[in-house]
Amino acid sequence: MLDHAYDSFSKKGTCRDRFDHFCLDNASWLDNYSFFAAMKKRFDDRPWSEWPEELRDRVPETMAAVQSECSADIERENLTVLFFEQWKEIKDYCNSRGIQIVGDIPIYVSYDSADVWAHREIFKLDGEKRPIAVAGVPPDYFCSSGQLWGNPVYDWDALRQTGYAWWVERMGHSLRLCDLIRVDHFRGLVAYWEVPVHEKNAVHGCWVEVPTDDFFGRLSSSFPSLPLIAETWE
Repeated sequence: MLDHAYDSFSKKGTCRDRFDHFCLDNASWLDNYSFFAAMKKRFDDRPWSEWPEELRDRVPETMAAVQSECSADIERENLTVLFFEQWKEIKDYCNSRGIQIVGDIPIYVSYDSADVWAHREIFKLDGEKRPIAVAGVPPDYFCSSGQLWGNPVYDWDALRQTGYAWWVERMGHSLRLCDLIRVDHFRGLVAYWEVPVHEKNAVHGCWVEVPTDDFFGRLSSSFPSLPLIAETWE
């Protein structure tokens, strides 16, 4: 259906101004997402770490060449504008009737995602761009081996050096979609359970502290009214 919509859009050229405006306003995440999604299709859904090295490492000359070569495939992914326009209508309808929407923002992202591919410097990865450590939950009464989630963990020192720019952008985007944000496993924004990537379970992990005060100070300065719901499993 998305392909059909894009073919129709390309032939008729309708809504081009709205489409271009959306792409410009959302370029900070949309450009990476659209490129990533198009490459996933091109390489039979293989993880980005298995793409040709020049694309895996985002070599500018290669990126520019592929951008030109696959421009239609990449632009097709930008038709997510349809969802965002429809969602805005729903949100406006709810808000006009005094109803607020609660959204959810997971604390981690998948390794095979546009976020990690485009921002590998803020995650703990090795020279081959693979995780050094992953997230999990320590052993407890319910599970003696803990939980091994497998998500790459953040390099909080690197995040701090950027002013937590990735998180600020992510939070801002979520707050445009919803009125309140539930932060899943909020505990991990104080300290998180880090497990070496070669482990088979979460037993031999360790607690790693997060610069919580500095981080939330940055979020609060960016969003004076920070409507968060802290979910925790403790």
